[in-house]
Parts: sequence; C-alpha cells; structure tokens
Amino acid sequence: MSGSALNIFSVTGHAADATGYRRIPVAYVSGSLPANNEAMVLTFSATGNVGPAGPAGATGAAGATGATGATGATGPRGYITERSVCDGTDAGTVADELCKIGMTGPGGGIVFFIDYMDQYASFCATGDCNYLEAAPANASADTWCSNTNTDLGLAAWDKSAVGAGRTNTTTADTTCTSGAIQTAADYSNTFNGVAFDDWWLPSIGELMEMYWNLRTAGVGGFANVICWSSSGGLLATTAWVQNFNTGDQSDSNKTNLNWVRPVRGF
Repeated sequence: MSGSALNIFSVTGHAADATGYRRIPVAYVSGSLPANNEAMVLTFSATGNVGPAGPAGATGAAGATGATGATGATGPRGYITERSVCDGTDAGTVADELCKIGMTGPGGGIVFFIDYMDQYASFCATGDCNYLEAAPANASADTWCSNTNTDLGLAAWDKSAVGAGRTNTTTADTTCTSGAIQTAADYSNTFNGVAFDDWWLPSIGELMEMYWNLRTAGVGGFANVICWSSSGGLLATTAWVQNFNTGDQSDSNKTNLNWVRPVRGF
C-alpha cells in the first residue's frame, strides 16, 4: 500500500471453489489503490479445525423380539416305576415282589401285560396303572350281551387295542343287562381279605396278550376255550373272540356261548 496509510476495504462473500477455499474480491476506497496497482485477494480455508466431540447420545429403544427358534428333538421315552406288589415263587404269600409276567397280581389275578415303556394311557379310571392281570379262572360261559342286535360303536380299530377293554365295557354296560359284558362288569375277586370289583371284559388286543404271555406258557388254566372280547365285530350282531386253543381271533355271533375271562389294571 502507498506510504503507511491504512487502506479500508469492504468484503463480499463468495462460495468456496473446487480447492476448498473461499476467494473474496475486495473493493478499495477511492484514491487508496496499492502503489503497484496490483489487485489484492484474500483467501480463507473453507474448513476449520475439528471441534471437540459432543456428549454421548441417549441409548436407543430396545429392538423387537426375535422369531421363535425351531422345536428341539424329542427326548427318549421314559420308563415306568416298577411296582413290588405281586406274589411270585418265594416261600411267603405276601405280595411284596417286583411284578413280572405270570406272577399273582394284587387283585389275585395273573399278570399278563406290563407297559414297561409307558406307551399307553393309564389302564385304570384313576391313578397311573401300567399292569394288567387276568382273573385267576374263567368266570362263566354266556352270550355277549342281552341286546345282540345293536351296534354299540365298539368296532373301530382303537376299540381293539390294549387298554380299550375298560372303556368298551363301561360303554356296553349301559345297554347290556346280562351276558358276558355284565358278567365281567359285576365280577369280584377276594384276595388276601380284600374284595376287588374293578374288572372288565378285555378287548381283543388284551386277549391276544393273554394268549401269548400266559396260554403259550401253560399258565392260567385256559385249556381249549374261546373267550369273548369287548371289541365289536364286523357286524352289529357280532363281536371278536380269542381262541385259546389255536391262538386265532375271529368274529362270533353275539348269541353264541363263549367264556368270560375278566381283566383289571393296577
């Protein structure tokens, strides 16, 4: 500038160029041009120093719950707690031995089926029963029911299964006033001073177990008899029977006379 005089100027802003600097032209007061007639340009950096970090922000809201995972594999099937309420080959007559097929059960019958793997629902109306015992002897020979012409809804496959005899008998007993159904429902056996009256007419599946586990082992005194089941047959007038001589199962007219071998659970 000329001499030591202070040249006063005004500034008008410009946007920063591609280099990141802001170039600002200046206009000098009249009569105060620099001695060398050069234009004076002031440049400023568009970016200042980084300032200090601000305080941490508030914690965000919790995210949505994730999807439910896949169901795990099924664990191994459990086993029943075996009971020591039977009488076997020991010298005493107290029912305190671990129950096995062929032993005398707590009702005085003969144990013929044990649900060791706990695959079936309880055989009893109340409690958890995993054992079946057959009456110590045949009760009698009779027709199947006082009503031999009515379909009582007992012919489905599940009515033939092990464990179905009790409910089959309960269903038929509302119609039958005599015959094998009534005989089994009314059966009572006194053992060690206790009367057991919770017997039923076995399903055909239960009679099959009785044949294989008792008759073929020569236990139970079945001889060459045919026994009624509580499972309905192919017709409204028939029901299934078990032949304890041949091992066969067949359809028998409800008016025929066949034997009754009651069953109970414990």
